[in-house]
Amino acid sequence: MSKSTKVLALVLILILVMGIMSACGGSSTGAGTTTVSTTTQATPEPLKEATLKFWFPDTKKSATDDVWNAISEKTKDTLNVKFEINYAAWGDFQNKMSLLASSGDNYDLNFDASWLMYNQMANKGAYLGLNDLLPQYAPKLYETYKKLNYSNAMTFNGQIMCLPWTLSKNGRPFLVYRADIAKKLGLTVPEKGTIEDVDNLLQAVQKAKLGITTFGFDNFEGGFILQMLSTKYEYCNWSNHLLTFSLNDDKSKIVPFEQTDAFKEAAQYAKKWADTGIIPKNLMVDNTKMLQNFDAGKLFAMHGNYEAANINEAFADKSNEKGAMELYADKKSINDSPKGNVVCINKNAANPERTLMFLELLSNNQDLYDMVMYGIKDQTYTLNGDVAQVPASMDPNNSNYFGWSGQWGFWRTELMRPDTTYPKDFWKGMTKFATEDPANVTVGIADISIDSTIIKTELAKRDALYNDLGKLLIYGNVKDVDKSLKDYIDKQKAIGLDKILAEYQSKVDAALAKQ
Repeated sequence: MSKSTKVLALVLILILVMGIMSACGGSSTGAGTTTVSTTTQATPEPLKEATLKFWFPDTKKSATDDVWNAISEKTKDTLNVKFEINYAAWGDFQNKMSLLASSGDNYDLNFDASWLMYNQMANKGAYLGLNDLLPQYAPKLYETYKKLNYSNAMTFNGQIMCLPWTLSKNGRPFLVYRADIAKKLGLTVPEKGTIEDVDNLLQAVQKAKLGITTFGFDNFEGGFILQMLSTKYEYCNWSNHLLTFSLNDDKSKIVPFEQTDAFKEAAQYAKKWADTGIIPKNLMVDNTKMLQNFDAGKLFAMHGNYEAANINEAFADKSNEKGAMELYADKKSINDSPKGNVVCINKNAANPERTLMFLELLSNNQDLYDMVMYGIKDQTYTLNGDVAQVPASMDPNNSNYFGWSGQWGFWRTELMRPDTTYPKDFWKGMTKFATEDPANVTVGIADISIDSTIIKTELAKRDALYNDLGKLLIYGNVKDVDKSLKDYIDKQKAIGLDKILAEYQSKVDAALAKQ
C-alpha cells in the first residue's frame, strides 16, 4: 500500500470514529433529528451522619433532648445530624468556653454576645473565620446579613466571626417597678423621668419598709446606675473595658468611664442608696436572680430597657402590676450593636459546614424555627392562633423547654411568634422605638471589634482593677466616694492606661477614616 493510500485510509477511519462519538454525545444533528445520549449525571453522595455539639448558658431544661431528637428526625433528609446540646451555669459559662477553646475541643457552636465574652474570645482566636463558608453553606442568611448592613459588626480582623440575631434594639434605660405597690403608697411615677425621679421613688418605697428589696440590678459592665448616668451625659455604652466616647464628638475621643462626670455621679448615687438600704449589701455577690425575685414579688424595682418594660411579666401573683419609667428620653442613646446576641462557630469545630447548613434551614423554615424556639407542639408549647404558649400545666418559670436560655442568637424577627412573654406586635414596636425615635442613634464605630492583642496585659490589669476597686464604687461599698474614686483613677493610670487609650483611638480613627 502506497504512503498516500495509507493516509487516506487513516482519514476515513478518523471520520468514522468522530461520527460514532458525535452520535453518542447527544447533540442535535439537524432539524427534527436528535441523537440519544448515553451520558449520566453523577448522583450526589448522601451526607454521612454527624453530631453537632452546641453550648448555651444557664440550666438545661428537662425536655431539651427530646426536642432536639425530634429536630434531628425532621432534618434527617437534609442534614442527617444528631444534636448534643450542652449547658453551663451562667457563672461558669465564660470560663467553660474559654477552657474548651484553649484545649482544642471540637464542639461546633456556642452562644455569645458583646456583653458576654465575644471580644475576649475573638481576640483569643477561638472562633472560625467564615468569609468563604457562610456564603457557600448559608447563602440566604448571608444575603440577609448583607441587607441589614451587619458586616462591621460580624467582622474581626477582616473575617466574619459571629452570626447575629436579626432585630433592631436600643439599650435606653428604663426603671421597671411594681405599679401596684406605688399606687398603694400613693406615689405618682412619671412615664419619662430622670435619676432624681428614680431616687425620689426608691427613697419613698424604702421608708415604707415593705419587707422586700427596694432595688436590684444585674452585674453587667458598669451596672445600671452608670448606664442611667451615661445616657444623661450622652456617652456610648459599647462593652469595651469601661472605655467610652461622647455621642456628640465627631472624632469619638476614647476616654475611661472613671474619669467622666457620669461615673462620679453614679458612684455618689450608689453610695447614697447603699447607705439607706435601697441597694442590698450582698448585691455584688448575689445579683443573678433579679428577674426571678421581681416576678416572685421579692423586689420592688429593677433595671430594664424597652424590652423589659413591654414584655408580659411572669408574676407568681397575678394581681401584681408592672410599671416602667423611661429615663432621659430626650437624650441620645445608642442602638445596640448586632453583636448584642450572636452564635459563633468554634475554630476547631468538627462540622462547621453542617452547622451553617442548619442555620440556613433555621432561618428560612417556619416549622423548623418553631421546633427550635418552642419545642414539640402540645408537649412543650401550645398554639392559640399564632400565639405560642406554655402548656396549661406550666408557667414560664417552670417550663420543660419553653423560654430556654441562649436562644437569643437564633432570633429572627420575621419568623418569631408572639408568645407567653412577647405580646402581639412587640417586635414591630421595638424596631419602631429603635429606628424612629430621633434620640435613639446608630453609631457605626460602636459595631467594630477591637483587636487588643498588643495591649492584652494592660487590659487584663484594667479589668482586674475594676473588679477589685471599681465595682466597690458602682455598688456603693466605699466610705468616701471622692477619695476612693481618686485612688481608683490613679491606679488605672499606673497600669498602662495611656497605652490602652492610644491603641483604641488608633483603631477607632482607622474605622472612622473608612466610613
